Amino acid sequence: MKRRTENDREGRVSPGSESIDVLQNAVAVSDVEKEVIRIMSARATFSAPETRAMAVQLLTAGYAPAEVARRMRLHPGAVYDLAREPEVKTAIEAGVERRRAIVGHGLQHAAQSAVETLQELMLDPGVPPKERIKAAETLLDRSGIAPDSGIQQGAAGPVTVDVDFDQRLARIVAGGGSSNLGD
Repeated sequence: MKRRTENDREGRVSPGSESIDVLQNAVAVSDVEKEVIRIMSARATFSAPETRAMAVQLLTAGYAPAEVARRMRLHPGAVYDLAREPEVKTAIEAGVERRRAIVGHGLQHAAQSAVETLQELMLDPGVPPKERIKAAETLLDRSGIAPDSGIQQGAAGPVTVDVDFDQRLARIVAGGGSSNLGD
């Protein structure tokens, strides 16, 4: 008959009879450390000649550094950190000038559209005379032709609308000069 040990009676197994599993070393990495690792990895990627050349082209084309980083799947810090280098700095400055030119062109187009809209309002006989006068005043004011309104700031008399004046003003603007002043 087999002899029972005390461990067998309680259903326990002796520690010496079990296999030992080796646990993996687990190192807790904080979010800050992960971010630093991402930045370092992005810097290493950005230092590759092909990646750097592509980033410089995008920066020169007018893309902001954050947008370049997003498009190239780099950490924004990698692009900003290297912005002091002459090649990257020059590309960023060229990009700023390019964006400024694009925005300026868009503003010129918008200004031209605004002038055309005001002209249409001013010349449309279906628009109430008061609104036509307002459009004409706005055009003159924006063009620098209107008299200085600061002179009459103290005068607070009743406002009258001369419809004939509105029609004469519309002819002046439509005719492009003062030769249409007479009735």
